[in-house]
Amino acid sequence: MLQPDEQFTINTLSGGTPKVPGVIKTLHILLGPTFSRDLVPVETSDHARLNLRLSYNWLFNVDPSNQKQAQKIFNIRDFIGDMCNLMAAKVRAAVASSSFEDFHKSSAHIIRKAIFGLDERNKINDNYDFEKNCLRIKNVDIQSVEPESRDT
Repeated sequence: MLQPDEQFTINTLSGGTPKVPGVIKTLHILLGPTFSRDLVPVETSDHARLNLRLSYNWLFNVDPSNQKQAQKIFNIRDFIGDMCNLMAAKVRAAVASSSFEDFHKSSAHIIRKAIFGLDERNKINDNYDFEKNCLRIKNVDIQSVEPESRDT
């Protein structure tokens, strides 16, 4: 029940595949864990164009008893769109520096390395954290890799 000084805030999030802003309108945001899918068009260094269907497992890494930390969830209005845009940019950059043959052989390693980064021992990190809103990417699943052209 709302107090007299409180009001609803409608959250407008990106939805669909590929992500389109303003598709989801909701009054609540779940803490997760859950996932978001996206379609990412990429091009290798030898100009092979591919469409990657990726799924990101995420959650908000907050302590519900810490009110100040819990408020961080609302720092980014469309956290789904922001997350998918950043992940797609990281993946595009990594794929652009790989040949088609290299990407075909080790696509999972290239994508996971691009998203999660490497630790001091040169091992892929377990997750990626958005400090601004406490969003944590726990996993990326490569659901499909489809060439844009039949010749590829």
